[in-house]
Amino acid sequence: MKNPISFFLLVAMLLWLNSCMSDQASNKGNRVSTPAAQENTNPPIAGKPTSAPAEEAKPQAASEAKSVSAEAAKFTARQDSPPQEKPPRKDSAALAAPLLAFNDSPNLQDEPAAKIKGDGLDELSGIAPAQHEGEYWGHNDRGNDAEIFRFDRFGKILQKTVLKNEKNDDWEAMLRGGDGFLYIGGFGDNDEKKERLHIYQLKEPEPGVKKTNEARTYTFEYSDGKAHNCEAFFPLNGRFYLITKEKKDQPILFRLESLKEQKTNTAEKIGKMEIYGEVTDAAYSPSHNLLAVLTYTDIFFFSVKEEKNLLNPPVHRIGIDYERCEGLCFDKENLVLCNEPGKLWIVPLSRFLKTNY
Repeated sequence: MKNPISFFLLVAMLLWLNSCMSDQASNKGNRVSTPAAQENTNPPIAGKPTSAPAEEAKPQAASEAKSVSAEAAKFTARQDSPPQEKPPRKDSAALAAPLLAFNDSPNLQDEPAAKIKGDGLDELSGIAPAQHEGEYWGHNDRGNDAEIFRFDRFGKILQKTVLKNEKNDDWEAMLRGGDGFLYIGGFGDNDEKKERLHIYQLKEPEPGVKKTNEARTYTFEYSDGKAHNCEAFFPLNGRFYLITKEKKDQPILFRLESLKEQKTNTAEKIGKMEIYGEVTDAAYSPSHNLLAVLTYTDIFFFSVKEEKNLLNPPVHRIGIDYERCEGLCFDKENLVLCNEPGKLWIVPLSRFLKTNY
């Protein structure tokens, strides 16, 4: 060979190229995918977040930290703030009627304030306030003429008016309605035999009027089909209520929803009242929401704003040592009582009802 050095150089180059080619083939056969380049082909586990690139994980972590901080702030604010008081529970009994406060007064034993004298009012059985304060209307019991009398607190009779074409069929009570009319209860029935009872309505007679034919007659019966003796009625929320006179049992309360002429009205039975004694009259004061029920020995007071209050127990009772009173009425801030001989008692409400309730 002409140049041995060149020959050896050529052989060395060929060996080196062969070695390089062997290394590349070996690397190509042993190469694997890196985690960064590997695609996740498995489905995510429910409730478990999937993997995310590091660049996306940073803002998500910051958002979660911000949310946790906000919740922690709310919790701290709730802890620092004063506890909210629950609204007081509304007691149904307290809502049933307005509250009244009474004095612990002894029995009423006063001498009468006045006695009505003459002019035919000999058996005073019912009383109602007249238009002017300190004046009253009254009537006789059965067996007398159909006439009403106006008198003052001193017992002086100021006027007598005859109800033409009417009959005193055992008149037992009288009231002044919210409409300004006078109402007379012809529902006395000592023998408990009557099937039909009556209520009379008339406009208050003007001074000096001696006769009137303007009275209207309303007929009614009791819903239970029985006869009842009754001497007391009162108005409440546009209706009339009657209280029977029972000798051995609790008095029964009836309601007249309305009064219509030319028909027989029905007094619906409500129930028995929570008192005992023979009821001789009753009166209601809208300004005090107070019902007074009179017997021969006591006055029972009921706190009343609606019908359901009428069957509650009385809120107060006061004994009376007067002579068999048959009638009572409210006269503004006074309670007026009367008996058949015509004696009048005028009792200030402040005697038994507290003025600062």
